[in-house]
Amino acid sequence: MSLAQNSNPIIHNFNMDKYVASKKITKWKDLLYEKYYPLELKSVSNEFNEGQLSLIDTPGLRYGAIKSDSMTVHRRRKHVARNIDDYYFIPIPISDTISLSQRDREVKLNPGSFTVISTTESYAYFQPTTNSHLTLRIDGEIARSRIPLIDDLVCLNYESEVPLSKIFVNFISQAHIC
Repeated sequence: MSLAQNSNPIIHNFNMDKYVASKKITKWKDLLYEKYYPLELKSVSNEFNEGQLSLIDTPGLRYGAIKSDSMTVHRRRKHVARNIDDYYFIPIPISDTISLSQRDREVKLNPGSFTVISTTESYAYFQPTTNSHLTLRIDGEIARSRIPLIDDLVCLNYESEVPLSKIFVNFISQAHIC
């Protein structure tokens, strides 16, 4: 099925408010594990209270809007080995900076900037503060069919001041529901 022939998008909203404080980080990790892919997640502080996730699913593409307390995320070899799903993950911080590393590259993203992460390889994500960000999870085969050299673009900083990057981020911002 081509993207032009897709059915209506499916919208999901999740909030950690209904869970007791001691269970929130575990429930947040479980949610991201289920809705994105296997990963390891830890809270940076002793408290994790904020966790909101809105998703829009279309064939081959998942838009996400996240607001959460500080956290670190690792997708390790063991996660990749257990899960053969092939995606490219594009995070776009809105409120504050985030840092990512993959393939011996490190990138610090300011609000409105973005990078591309391959989920078929290990990576690390660090969010030092409560933050909001937008995400795209793109089916790997679809991404490579449109951008054959996408693997060369992994973990580079696409800064918000660059006009084409700004157009992309503005387009994604309009597609999200929160």
